[in-house]
Amino acid sequence: MAAYRGWRGRRRAGGFTELRGRLLPVKDELPAPGDSDSDGDSEGPDDPDPEFLDAEEIDGGARQVKSWRVPSTRVIIKTKDSTEYIVNGSFPLDDPWWSVNVKVKVYQSRFYAIGPPSYELDDDSLGEVSILPLFLHKCNVPDVFTKDFLDWLPRDPPVTFSTLRELANDFDMEEGKNILPYLQNLSSPGAFVFLSLEIPLVMKYLPRLLPSKVRSLFLLDSNDQKSPGECQCNLLYDLERMLADDPWKLGFGLILYRELHLCGCEASWESFLHCEDLLVRIPSLQINALIIYNELKKKCMELGDTYVELSDLNTAVTNAQDMPVEDAWEALEFLKTQEIVVMEQKRIFLYRWYWYEMHIAEYIQNIVQREPWSLDVYEEDVFGNISSPHERLNNADEQGTSNGETAAHCSDNGDGSGCAPAERCSTQLDADQKKAVRMILANPVTVISGKGGCGKTTVVSQVFKSMMKKENEEVEKACKALEEDIDASEEWFCDAMTSNPDHSNSIRVLLTAPTGKAASLLKKKTDLPAATLHQVTCSYSAWRKLDNDQVKWKFSNVEALVVDEASLVSVRMFSAVLKLLYSYGKLAKLVILGMFETLHWASNYHCLLILVIHPVNYTYHQKSTY
Repeated sequence: MAAYRGWRGRRRAGGFTELRGRLLPVKDELPAPGDSDSDGDSEGPDDPDPEFLDAEEIDGGARQVKSWRVPSTRVIIKTKDSTEYIVNGSFPLDDPWWSVNVKVKVYQSRFYAIGPPSYELDDDSLGEVSILPLFLHKCNVPDVFTKDFLDWLPRDPPVTFSTLRELANDFDMEEGKNILPYLQNLSSPGAFVFLSLEIPLVMKYLPRLLPSKVRSLFLLDSNDQKSPGECQCNLLYDLERMLADDPWKLGFGLILYRELHLCGCEASWESFLHCEDLLVRIPSLQINALIIYNELKKKCMELGDTYVELSDLNTAVTNAQDMPVEDAWEALEFLKTQEIVVMEQKRIFLYRWYWYEMHIAEYIQNIVQREPWSLDVYEEDVFGNISSPHERLNNADEQGTSNGETAAHCSDNGDGSGCAPAERCSTQLDADQKKAVRMILANPVTVISGKGGCGKTTVVSQVFKSMMKKENEEVEKACKALEEDIDASEEWFCDAMTSNPDHSNSIRVLLTAPTGKAASLLKKKTDLPAATLHQVTCSYSAWRKLDNDQVKWKFSNVEALVVDEASLVSVRMFSAVLKLLYSYGKLAKLVILGMFETLHWASNYHCLLILVIHPVNYTYHQKSTY
């Protein structure tokens, strides 16, 4: 393969200055980072970025690494010529025993960091008069121990981080005062400083390759100090070996998951471009694979698809990236071999997204084939519209026994506002709304499409509320009959105050939405249990961690799932929720709501839900939102 190094010329055209030097303690008189000359980065305390684990990752016990926003700050960098630069940027480590290498741009005589820095421990810095007392203070060594240690410490040779622990041990042997527990305590910076001596490549490259993961990986957040110890250190050692042998693997989250069981970590191509000396050690085949993978992800994000046409990807790579066609084909084969992509019918799929879609098809098929959950209600039970037995028979004939008819569209009033408002649906139903009711009652899987305000949510909620009300009435009736029996136990007595639709104290019908606000509105509007899809997966993950067979999962009795605003749900999330509720719940009925205005979207869902019954015909992959 020809050595493709087109990234070099593009990267060097940036117009920046590279600073190398020691960090110095920030002086009190430095202006606050939030003033008018700030670079505009977010300030304040770190906000954790919630991570999502799919069903396989939860069941496999994947290592989850939190993402953190590193706040913008100002540091002083002292270069070898003793020049001091005040630099604005995000520095996860800012103690004066670190040396940094960072690219900066100059704007109005001020320096702003371009991307994250790389780090190296300045081993000799500890010999400076002010640094050792500061380090001991940060490690929470008692003042009396610090004073005694400094008085005892030999002046020659100067102390370094490499020799500090040995000197501390000698101090304990001679003076009987042990400061080692403070230096090696996981909650102090000492433990990580000593660890950094063994992982120089991690210190140099990881802040640039995985900037949002640095706080968690480096044990910098006090809330994450729950016995990380050996496990976390071993992970950093594994990353050190990977950076030494196969640094390209950090660009593929699937490989990190398979080899290190690490979830949510993947270095972007842009991050690799900040590490030119690392890139030159990566073979051309893997360089090209990283570039193609980056283009594939960008195209999928732009189009909202799980795949890209092979011809389109080939054009994007060979034209925009100036990569020879032969090299592109070889890199694609490499990605296929590594199970990073799937090639099917001249389409290139992201491997995970491909299997998320296939799993959605599998579980929808399982729901269709599972013993149906028959809702013992009729249209008149739901809406109070009294129909004759003849009309009821006609309705039953119309709905039929086939599961093929699984999508409905609420009609427009003609004024562009959609169907009748939800509050009028209970008394003014058009033909499509009545059809939607029949479909929900008759089919295990139903998709209802319509504009906002057409009554989709109201139709669905009334169906299930009527069902639960009828079941509750039957329970009350049975209880009353038993109460009349003089031999009946008091446990069977019931009255209106103790009866409610949720007589089983478990969730059987679950309404879900992509966001917390939407889920809250669903619950308020329908008076039925509602949650975000993310809450379902998080609840399962928390339940698994309990490892207690006596405790049932909160959603283990869910028989019906309603997904609102489905066009905003990713295939990854949808796949995970379907698997969990089917495998660990009793899911037997699925209702999908959304606004799929175009024929392409409507037919997409229609094809998915019909053809899934015959998986041999399932060749169409739906559009999906990321």
